[in-house]
Amino acid sequence: MEFKKSAVLNSTTAVVIDRLRNLHKIEWKLNNMQVVKQIDNIHDSDIKDIVAHGDRFATYSFGGTAKLWDSSSLSVIHTFNCCTESILDLDFDGNYLVISCQNHLKFTIQVYDINTGKHLRTIASHNQPISFLAILRESSVIVSYSYQTIQLRTLPSANAIAKYHVNMGTARNGVLLSSGKVALISEFYERKNIINVFELPYLRDGNTNAQKRPYTMELAFAAILADSSILTLPFIIETVRPENVLTASRD
Repeated sequence: MEFKKSAVLNSTTAVVIDRLRNLHKIEWKLNNMQVVKQIDNIHDSDIKDIVAHGDRFATYSFGGTAKLWDSSSLSVIHTFNCCTESILDLDFDGNYLVISCQNHLKFTIQVYDINTGKHLRTIASHNQPISFLAILRESSVIVSYSYQTIQLRTLPSANAIAKYHVNMGTARNGVLLSSGKVALISEFYERKNIINVFELPYLRDGNTNAQKRPYTMELAFAAILADSSILTLPFIIETVRPENVLTASRD
């Protein structure tokens, strides 16, 4: 069995997807690993990724469909048909599920109530593909990245908190770190993967006052080596100004 995507649910359980779009729940004890449940062909098109949080996980496909699953029973809780073209990224917490969509040349964030599956709003705040999307789970703040732009918005209102300009191209993936930092992975020279680490004062301080004065953006580069180890290289300290705090608005 050749795995394509996977997500760890807890210390002894994971869910994996193979190249035939089959979903497998795997449990292991010591050196013994076994498939305890399998569901075939869970999406109509190739599966882009799988995201796990708590007792639920989500899968989404290149065809524009996302599914929220119960980790214990492997049953589908909700299905989201939100994009006619492609889902670029997805994240969720205990209250909301957010999806970055590409429909022709329109790039939006779709916000859903994760418990009811109800669509709450559409956020159209980027004019380039939204290649990274995450929820800061402690405060339900959306962090989204489009070409050279990081935006922060609150949920469920989608009110804008701050907008940052960063010197980076398209992100392939990313993750929220502790201490108010976000790491975005991009392709750099000679197709090497580069990790760009940015410090966002709002995520660190939890208030908008940090956006009203100049701040230091910590920038670090790291190369992912052939043996999967990460070599971190402090590269530059750059002082920038955030763009003006955006006026809160509703759709």
